[in-house]
Amino acid sequence: MANSIEGVASLQVRVWRVELDVGADAEERLREKLAPDEMARAEGFANARGRRRFVVARGTLRTLLGGLLEERPQTLPIEAGPGGKPRLADAELRLHFNVSHSGDLALICIAEGFEVGVDLERLRPVPSGVEIAKRRFATAEARFVEKGGTTDGDRRFLLCWTRKEALAKAMGSGLSFDLLSFAVPLEETGGIVSLGTPGDGRRQRWLLLDVPIGSKYVAALALPAMDTPLTAPSSSTLTAASVQLDHCEEIDVRSY
Repeated sequence: MANSIEGVASLQVRVWRVELDVGADAEERLREKLAPDEMARAEGFANARGRRRFVVARGTLRTLLGGLLEERPQTLPIEAGPGGKPRLADAELRLHFNVSHSGDLALICIAEGFEVGVDLERLRPVPSGVEIAKRRFATAEARFVEKGGTTDGDRRFLLCWTRKEALAKAMGSGLSFDLLSFAVPLEETGGIVSLGTPGDGRRQRWLLLDVPIGSKYVAALALPAMDTPLTAPSSSTLTAASVQLDHCEEIDVRSY
């Protein structure tokens, strides 16, 4: 596990916690960062809260990407890739990203040179969580949720869910991915998941990490697992610029 965690530093990945309920002035500044199609999408929201949270999440993403790439945020070409996962249309830019939001928070993850997935859930009661886990989770995961009982069952369900969703999003599959086809590590801070059959040439190893997001949420990050630490590049788009936003705080996922 230590080698994999060391690899996180070398793999160049950054994660930001984003407060979505900002004031009107901040919302308007972020709206100016949107592309025309995103502005149109924002206007389609039926309520002001949903519209504001979309504007803040997408405007913050564009602001971060624009700052790192030294480009105007609203001109960056973002498209839907295979499975519908948003991506930069210009592959030469080498940045991959993923966004998740729940309640009044969002997480934005940006990585250089590899796919990444992130998922965030607000802690809350999960009606029929054990029954859902038995239908949609691997046997060990369902047992883990059931053992949580009335005191910890909801958190355990959401812990498994965020790890599974983060991995599915990293692979570009989203909710179409069969959650029964793999089991996530149940250790408190994460671990390694191997997908595929050994020797078939398509076996993949992914590192799943919990993201420290506070006591009211659970969150997970998925990225490629490294057998040995990589050497950090001498220059990196991810470290070439620093972007400061009042409603946005960077999380050090390498502190585990």
